[in-house]
This record gives sequence, structure tokens and C-alpha cells, in this order.
Amino acid sequence: MSSKEVKKTVVFFCDLCGTFIDFTTKKEKTNSEIEKLVLNLERLREIKNADEVIFSFLTSDDHNVSSVIKDQMAILNTYIKLNKANIIFGKQFYGKNYFEIKHNEYVDSKEETTRFKSQTIYDYKNELSKEKEVVFVAFADDYQLELDLFLELNYGEKIGVDYQLFSPETGKIKDEVISSPLKYIYGLNDCLNIYNDKYKEKIKVITLDIAI
Repeated sequence: MSSKEVKKTVVFFCDLCGTFIDFTTKKEKTNSEIEKLVLNLERLREIKNADEVIFSFLTSDDHNVSSVIKDQMAILNTYIKLNKANIIFGKQFYGKNYFEIKHNEYVDSKEETTRFKSQTIYDYKNELSKEKEVVFVAFADDYQLELDLFLELNYGEKIGVDYQLFSPETGKIKDEVISSPLKYIYGLNDCLNIYNDKYKEKIKVITLDIAI
């Protein structure tokens, strides 16, 4: 790819506590699931025929949570490098704040964002679209209300690209939401496996139809 080509991008927004982690799970066990998540995201990127995945935590928590996010990013980055995955970190949103990585350093924002997650997704997708071709947006959250608001306020339509919602630790909510009875990152990986398998099967059917 030449430097002038626009990268096709998957943007993955992930809630922190309840969706990605709890604060009691043993670190070693969680780390193996984080590697699975990296592999699942890389598989998702390939299915979407994208060049990269941009990963952003998106949590309404704001008390001392930035250090927790940085700890999880460090673990994620270990497995991203180990598996040579095309995953990069975007802005990391917490409360009304965010930070990002610039020149290998964490840079805190000097402006506030909205606490409304769906609006943050919409705004950041539009910001990224100025330089990239965003082909798919995913949003994972164990809090059902956040997903309901995304759907009821038509944010899927507003963002203007293919999207999918994921919900660990819930039963089936709506057709637009893939859920898992498993908690935390275990449920997140389960949701991604369900989606990736389903989408891969869909591609296979389309390919067979064309061949016939």
C-alpha cells in the first residue's frame, strides 16, 4: 500500500468494567483471554477486508480509571506485537475525558467530550473518516441501556457504515445485538466468535451462489 492510499479501518469501541475486565479475575487467566481477543479482532479485520483495527476503550467511569486503561493497553499491546496483528490504539475515552498516544507518549485531552457513548462513537467515527475509510464500527458494552439508546436514537443509521453491537453477560436483547451468557472478556470473545463465524458462513453462501 502506498502512503497516499486511504486505509480501510474497523473501529472497535469497548466498555471497560463489566465488559472487558472485572477487578477480581486472576491476571494470568485474563491475559490468555486478551490474546484470544487480539486474534478475534484480527480475524474480524480480515473478514471485513480492512487494513487495520482501531481499538478504543469507551467507559463512563472517570475516577482513577485512566491508569487501569493504560495497564490493559500494555497487555493488549504485548499480544498485538506477538501476533503481528494490525491493531492500533485510538483515543481512549473515560468520563468526559480522553487520552491518546502521540510519539509513543500518552497525551491527555484539554477538552471535554460528552458522557453519551453513542454520540462519542458518532463523533469519533466522523473524525477518523477525514483520513481513513471506516468500513465497520463495533460497540461492546454489558450495560443494556447504552445499546438500547444506540438503537432507539438511530445511531447505526447516523454513522452510515456497517455496524454491530456486542453484549457480554446478557440474554438475547435485539437482533442487532449479539450477546453471550459469559461475563467480562470471556463473553466479549464469545460474542466475537459468534459474529465472525456467522459472517464467514454468510460470505461462503454468497460465494457459492455466485459460483452456481
